Amino acid sequence: GALYRIEQHGFLPVRLMAQGPIYYWENGFAHLHMQHDSLEAATFGYGLPSYLSHDLHGEIVPAVFKPGDNRTPSGKFRQEWPAYATLLERIGENADMDRIRQEVVDYIVAVEEGRVQGP
Repeated sequence: GALYRIEQHGFLPVRLMAQGPIYYWENGFAHLHMQHDSLEAATFGYGLPSYLSHDLHGEIVPAVFKPGDNRTPSGKFRQEWPAYATLLERIGENADMDRIRQEVVDYIVAVEEGRVQGP
């Protein structure tokens, strides 16, 4: 089954796609539409493509990390979790969901293999 939560800033559903030392979520509207209509892909009209959280129950923030941003939920997340600095820099302001997903999966594997220090 799929796990969904409500992202607390935009109040939209997000679907858990990867978990480990960081949790990766995608826009839930698109996934719900795909599940309901048995589609391979779907678009969404609200929210962003990707989100992150430190753990299953923690704050979910947009996966948009602008240099010097310390005021948005994403900027505050980056400040609270310096262990994610390299990953968040690689994600940056990128809106390509496939690339963000791959960056997160690569990070999770690197932590599991001991090549990168986790949080």
